[in-house]
Amino acid sequence: MNIFIKLNDIFSVHGVGIITARDKLTIHFAKEQAFQLVSVFSTIKEEIARKVFKLREDTRDWEVKQAQQDLIESNVDIKKIVPWGKIRLSTCFSYYNNCFQPFSRLKINKNSPNVTIVRF
Repeated sequence: MNIFIKLNDIFSVHGVGIITARDKLTIHFAKEQAFQLVSVFSTIKEEIARKVFKLREDTRDWEVKQAQQDLIESNVDIKKIVPWGKIRLSTCFSYYNNCFQPFSRLKINKNSPNVTIVRF
């Protein structure tokens, strides 16, 4: 007899969560630090950004130039820096922009609590 409820029956949206290969660029432990980085990254030349932030080659889903353009078009604003948990017992901050794939797929409702199950 199976007495457990399937997670698919509890959560209407499910997936792997947020995955980034550029943690030093996208994840910060202070809101102000995240905003400062986004502000700088969005205004410097692409080749300088690659060197300063030690970014490797572009991928199919992420390009430095496109990321910079998305930030510029979003009118960089500190109000778009949002908290989320990534590392045990810590809160991290990242820039929320509907153009970035992980966030646009999740369709986060920022006006209600997001319930998440995390496995360590």
